[in-house]
Amino acid sequence: MLTPLFYPESIAVLGVSRTPGKVGHDIVANLLAGGYAGRIIPVNPAAPEVLGLPCLAEIRKTKEKIDLCIIALPSSMVLESVRDCLEARAGAIAVISSGFKETGAEGAELQRRIAELCQSHKVPLLGPNCLGLINTEHRMNASFASRMPSPGCISVISQSGAICTALLDLAAARHTGIAKMVSMGNKADLNEGDLLIALAADPQTKVIIAYLEDIACGDEFVKAATEASSKKPVIILKAGTTVAGQKAASSHTGVLAGEEIAYGAAFMRSGVIRADNFEALADYGALFAMQPLPKGKRVLIITNAGGPGTMAADAVEKAGMIVATLDRNTASALRQKLPSAASIGNPIDVLGDAEPDRYVAALEAAQEDEAVDAVVIILTPQAMTKPAETARAIARSNKGEKPVVVAFMGGADVMPGRDELVAAGLPDYPSPERAVAALQALVEYAAWRKRPPRMVARFPVNRRRVERIITRRLRTNRLQIGEVKAKSILAAYGFQIPQGYLATNGST
Repeated sequence: MLTPLFYPESIAVLGVSRTPGKVGHDIVANLLAGGYAGRIIPVNPAAPEVLGLPCLAEIRKTKEKIDLCIIALPSSMVLESVRDCLEARAGAIAVISSGFKETGAEGAELQRRIAELCQSHKVPLLGPNCLGLINTEHRMNASFASRMPSPGCISVISQSGAICTALLDLAAARHTGIAKMVSMGNKADLNEGDLLIALAADPQTKVIIAYLEDIACGDEFVKAATEASSKKPVIILKAGTTVAGQKAASSHTGVLAGEEIAYGAAFMRSGVIRADNFEALADYGALFAMQPLPKGKRVLIITNAGGPGTMAADAVEKAGMIVATLDRNTASALRQKLPSAASIGNPIDVLGDAEPDRYVAALEAAQEDEAVDAVVIILTPQAMTKPAETARAIARSNKGEKPVVVAFMGGADVMPGRDELVAAGLPDYPSPERAVAALQALVEYAAWRKRPPRMVARFPVNRRRVERIITRRLRTNRLQIGEVKAKSILAAYGFQIPQGYLATNGST
């Protein structure tokens, strides 16, 4: 665990301004507003105090050890400030400042020197060019985000500070708590692998969600992600999957995204749940935080309208799950509780005039039926529909043994019901398709957790030949391998390949 970073007893902020809206000022203000109980040390040689706290003129002159130093100074001053922090025996350093690798070669060289300096002292470095970090358990908002989230079990890792703030805002709207949030920025030192390992061991973190534009070290990432996924869900939105996206990622954080196929294979190998967009990242995170893993992939649909029920059934089948068949005894018992016009198949149609008791009867039947692994509940607003009362009834009837996802379709009329669902810890989605997509991620992760132990078969291979080919390519910055050398690599691993010869002229 990165204790000085996540649980500092003292925090120094270098570059504190007396002007609200400046990064250094806002970080100190956020620490105070969040209720951080440790010592806060603003560093400003030109001000006696900031926000009622006495300022230190120079960090290296402090007589006490500082756990976390946060630097919010112009990039030209950061290297010297890092030296001062290390002299003050800093336990961890976070560089908020921009103007490094993302700006070009000169900034990249400055970033490299800062990282090497911290690594030589074995002091973890977060950033540069980052938003900062939050730990709600420690009541620490060491960032310049405008909001301190409520405590929760979801932790966020992001290469983009803006994605962090968007997720914080969305979490507030959905009343979803956050355990920890870390903005990595340019990842000069600490990267996604380091943070996955730390959060995998964090008791407050139940679900890890991440936004990545690149992965620093593939082998280390796969190892860290596999270890983390074996303990808790890891959900990643990988950006930069198109040519345009790769160019945008490069200009944003100074890196070029890797090949899409390689990332997909790495995620599948390590048990990472992949989100294709921002909505999915938030949808999956909420479901994994609120609901248990299913035993299988048999899904029961409960609806008050035929059309949305059909949409859900289509989505379930397309997702590779099974539209469950109710046990005969379950269907017979449910028939006694629902109107004769109701459908007792799957979907179970409780009809448009359904009172909350019909949803309760269907949900209770689904929870008792061994042929059902998960439940999707759909409500559409009719004149007689009672969204809030229905939501409360569903929440009271939910035993929490099987995952239940809810799609209250509509807007203003169903909003009271959505608020009740969130308060009860039931994830709500605006459409059956989004509810089923989130459930699919839950089912696939549950299956990955049940996978048999990996058996590695070893066989003779000419590793030296492969290493020579790859080393030469890397040395000359050639990151693609042509047909001749590719065949040589395949042959070294024992693949049968067609023989080929190099033609040097038209008559060869």
